[in-house]
Formats: sequence, structure tokens, C-alpha cells
Amino acid sequence: MEKEKHSPKSSTFRDKRENPPGYDQLSDPIPDLTTRLRQLDFTKVNPTPSPDECVAHLKLLEAFYQLREDISTLESNSTDPRPSQTTQADARVREKKWEVYVTRAVERFTKWWEDAIPRTSNGVQTGMLTRKKLGRAGSMNTVVQKGSRLHFGKTLDLPPLDVLMVWHAYLLNPRLFFEDCVRYDIMDLYATPFPWREIDSCIDCITFEYTLSQETHSKFEQQTGIPWDNRDLGDKIIECVSCKTKFTVPWSTEDETNWKTKIIGTGFADKAFSAKCVKCNKNISHETLRMQRLNDDLNLLINDDVPLPGTIFGVSAQPRRVTRFEVGRNKGHYPNTLIMSDSSLRSKLLSISNPNNLYRNSSGLTGITSAFDEVLSKSNASRRDRTGIRRVMSRYWYNSSPFGLDLVGAVIRQGTFINKMHKLDWLHSPALTFTMQRSLKKYDRFLSIIASNKKKMAVPTLDVDLAWHTHQLNPASYCNHCLVVSWKLIDHDDKVEEATLSEGFLWTSAVYAARYGESYSACLCWYCEAVREAHSSPSSLILHPSRHFARSRLHKASDDLTMDPVNSPHISTHNAVKNYSAEALAKARVHEAKLEEAYNKACARARKNGREEPKKEEAMLAPWGYPIIVPVYVPFEQDPAISTDSSVYAVDPCNVATTGYGACAMYTCGGAAGDGGGCGAPTMDGDAGDGGGCGRC
Repeated sequence: MEKEKHSPKSSTFRDKRENPPGYDQLSDPIPDLTTRLRQLDFTKVNPTPSPDECVAHLKLLEAFYQLREDISTLESNSTDPRPSQTTQADARVREKKWEVYVTRAVERFTKWWEDAIPRTSNGVQTGMLTRKKLGRAGSMNTVVQKGSRLHFGKTLDLPPLDVLMVWHAYLLNPRLFFEDCVRYDIMDLYATPFPWREIDSCIDCITFEYTLSQETHSKFEQQTGIPWDNRDLGDKIIECVSCKTKFTVPWSTEDETNWKTKIIGTGFADKAFSAKCVKCNKNISHETLRMQRLNDDLNLLINDDVPLPGTIFGVSAQPRRVTRFEVGRNKGHYPNTLIMSDSSLRSKLLSISNPNNLYRNSSGLTGITSAFDEVLSKSNASRRDRTGIRRVMSRYWYNSSPFGLDLVGAVIRQGTFINKMHKLDWLHSPALTFTMQRSLKKYDRFLSIIASNKKKMAVPTLDVDLAWHTHQLNPASYCNHCLVVSWKLIDHDDKVEEATLSEGFLWTSAVYAARYGESYSACLCWYCEAVREAHSSPSSLILHPSRHFARSRLHKASDDLTMDPVNSPHISTHNAVKNYSAEALAKARVHEAKLEEAYNKACARARKNGREEPKKEEAMLAPWGYPIIVPVYVPFEQDPAISTDSSVYAVDPCNVATTGYGACAMYTCGGAAGDGGGCGAPTMDGDAGDGGGCGRC
């Protein structure tokens, strides 16, 4: 067996304070760590994950964490670790190293997707989906059943860890992954669960090192034509959008010296990517590549009847309600039918999206939205029709890949959740199995809350989110289970405005406590105490006595709970993003005032009952090894560990657009409340987070 070049650091046991709070002591003898982590059982097949699958998931997340630590701390031309990071400039170097590594990982995943994954449904290769096929597709249940599971070790081999990491992040966007699999007609991949047995056997239980055989390395290299190790990948190969000549460009044009400053490079992984074709001398940028992808998709629609991305399932993502995909009748297909029925619009879109015209007219994607604006202003299109157009455009905002979202950003945002799991360190808890069982029980309740409140956004705690993520890694099973409990595919948007996320958490906490008589989050930090106080009032004591019982029960078990807002299993915020629009900032101020009022009441209640007040204290965070003092740590806000500086990234992974083509086209926003874009269920009229726009559509 040959190990990958990165060698993770050994994990250490953590103190009792960081064990999951509020769990009963176990009376049975507890096996040692390695025995527990090696004795995982993957033989049982259930509609929801098993505790052992959740444990395997934690092991994989720790492997991802160690990978990021190792890559970000290695010298560029050495396998020796860098000295400990102490300056902000050094932290920026670490972050940029990881961003370049992840950008290469997405490139490698794309090669694996194209060259190693069988492009089949039920073992048959039929080519891309067409609108005619959609008309014969039948119910969504039928579509889900089209795939036959691929078997790792037989039809497929495990890829390198970085490729696995990208696939993992992709699966955690279930609606987009489903749409891409249907559109490319590769439902066999959709029917394939994450191979936990095979992955778990390759992860060391002490170091969490991911190890595969040399034979597997060779097969991957033969199938994809790229090296096994990410760092051995050469420069990026791109094709000129004008003359189709292929040439190479660097991943980043800046070295570590310039990475320490805010100089923005012009390599493919840099924000200001720019390269001249070696033959025709035309300039290539991220914008031209995005326009080329849109132009290709428009031609697929016009010439081959392949529906545009974002048009397959309708705007509400409620598959059971769409029983027939009849072309021209399903509202979700409106952008396709509009383009095909309006020759003037069709010609204009093809002209604007032609990358050659970008050199003469720089309107780009903004010009595309303007073309739709002009048509919609003269039509009687419904709100859903207009939202459908915006959904299509969201597939191209800041994304030139063949996938429905920018996977680099998806991986970066998942890094926050991975970091939280590492800090909680449930893997080393003596109550590990019980913790996973409790998480799955809460997850089942969480889905029940979503199913019975279809126009609200439910937000998970970290333990619920672990179970939810684990379920999504078995996409067909997850979809089928969602159809049973809620009649729709419950999406998990990984870009939700901070205040919207926190409002959803307040609502979820109140419903959970009222329905189950237990506190939603087992945490006594100032934020969770304020949340509990916000849904407690004299009237609720009569209407919802179980909420008060849940709070009282939690405080009686306070000896096992933590008041630390940084290392607590409370609200999961890996998908929190910032929105600097005036409307969003005003909404945030109102929400903060509401929390402040609830916090003051919680302090008064604590004093009255002789308990210690929850304190808003400075927190010490260390994104990329650089210590940052946060005056008051706000758990629902985007974690600064995501990005110390957005100029590091080609596309900012943690802010939603408020201007330019990332915002709404003038007549495409329905203005409905953005209830569905987060960790919950889309509404009939809107989807807050699909594409990172205004949060209203």
C-alpha cells in the first residue's frame, strides 16, 4: 500500500468539556478508540443513515480537515511543514494555497466525472436529456428509479481524497446534483450511495490518513490522464473561445511573496484571470468562459432540444406535484419555450452570449438579463415564469463549470462545518454511538417539522446537520425518503443570508420545544439562551407549556453543558453568507435588536433563578492560524474561517451578489419571501438561496 504525500497529524484526546453535552452516562464498558472506530457495520440498509455511517462520515471529515491543514502549511517546493503562522500575511498565504489546491481538485473531479463515471442510466448510455424525453418521463418517482447502483471495486474505484472531497460537497447540494444527473442522463451515479465501507477501510483510525493501493493510483491515472496527487497536476488547459486553440495557463501568477499582500493575480484560480490565446491573441477571462458555457447550452437547446439548466423540475422543487413533464405546459420549462418561440429573443441571446462579441460589446451576462427584461416587460408572464428565468441565469453567475454551481465555493463553505466537527471532536467521545443515535433521532424530528411547515425554513443544529449531510450522501435514498415524508425533494441550500438563517433557527427552536418538550440546542451560550427567551412569554406558558418545560429541564442539566459559543453543538452556519444590500442590512439590524432584547431578558431570568448569566465575551478565533479577537462572537454569522480576505478567491464564496448580474433581472423577481433557500423546503413561489441573489426569489 502506498500513502498519499500529505501525512496528517495525529489527533489527540480532548477534555471532558468538549464531549457532547447533556447526554446520559453509559453503563456498558466502552471499547478503546481504535476498536470502536474499526468495528463499524455497513450491512444494514435503512431509509435513513445508521449511527455507524455517521461515524464513518466524521472520520472522513477529519481526513478532510487534516488534508487542509497539511496543504496550507507546506512549503511550495518542500514536504517540510511551514513554521507556525503568526501574521495575517502568513494566514493569507495559507488560505490562498488551499484555494489553489481546491481549484485544482475541482478540475480533477471534472476529469473523473467525464472519464471515469459511466454515463449511463440503468446501464444504458442514451445521451443528454431532451425536452421530448421529459414529456415521456412520467412522475418524479419514476425518474429516481431510472438508475442502477455502481459498485466500487467493480465498475468504479475510489478516487483521490481531493476528488472525493469535491464529490462530497457536490452531493450536499441535493437539488442541483439531481438536476445535473438527470440532464446528463447519468442516473446510475445518482443511484450510487457514498461508498462508506470502501472509504472507511482506507482511513486510519489514529491518524485519519487516507491510503489506497498503487494499483488504484495507476487505474485512476489511466482513466483520467492526470496524476494521482493533486500537486503533480500541471498548468490548467483551456480552449480559446474564438479559434478553439488549446493552451495552458498557470493556476496563479503570484508567488508566496505577493500572496502576502493584496495583489490579485491573473491565473485561473485568481480573481482577475486573464490570458491571451497563443494563436489569435484574443483575451480569455472568467467572464468569457461563462459566456461560452451559456452559448453552448443555448445551442444545445436550439439544435438538440436539450433543456437549459434550471428548467427541469420547476421552480418549486415539488416533484410529486409535477406528474407529467409535458413540454410547453410545465411552468418550469418557461425559459425553454420562451426562447424557442421568440426568434428575435433567440437571435439576441445567441449574439450576446457569443464570446467573440464580448470583445466588441462588454455587456456579457448583464446583457442577457437585459434581453429577458425587454421581453418580460411586454408579456403577461407569471411570477413563477419570471423566477424560472432567474433560476436559469443563476447557473452561470460566477460559474463556468459544467455543473449547476461553483464547486470551489461549495468546498470552501463546507470547510466551516468540517472545522466545527473537528473542534467538537465527537470521534473521541466515550458517548460516540449514543451521540450519533441522538443526532439521528433529532434529524427525524427535523424532517417532520419541515414536512408539516412547508412555507417555513427549518435550520439545523450541528448534530442534526451531520445526520442530514450523511443522508444526502445517499442521493437516491434521500430523495425517496423526502418524497415519503414531504412529497418533495428537500433542498439544502449552502448560501443563506445570516439574518434569514438566524430567524429560521428561532422558529425551528420554538417549534421543536413545543412539539417534543426538549430544548433544540443543548447549549447555554448567550445566543441559545436568547433564542429560548425569544420564544418564551407569559402567553406561551399557557399556549405552549412544553417550551417552558424544555428550558427548565435543560437548566437542571447545566453541569454538563457549555456556555462557550465557539465550541457548542448549536446552530449550523456553514452556509451563512453576507449580504450588504441596504434591505439586508436593515433586516439584520432589526434581528439583532430582537436578539438583544431577548438576551437581556435571559440575563434577568438567570439572576432571578440564581444562575450564572450567559456572557457575551470576546472570542479568540484563528482562521488559517492567525489569531483574531472577535468582540462578541455571534454564532449565526458567517465564520471568519471561511475567508480572511475575499480577494484570495476567483469567486467570493461567502457573499451574495447585490449588484451586477448576480442580482435579480428587473422583471424576474417575484418579491416573495425567501423562505426556502436555506436548510429547509422551497416554497411554491420562491427560493432564497439558489444562485445567491436577492433572497426573495
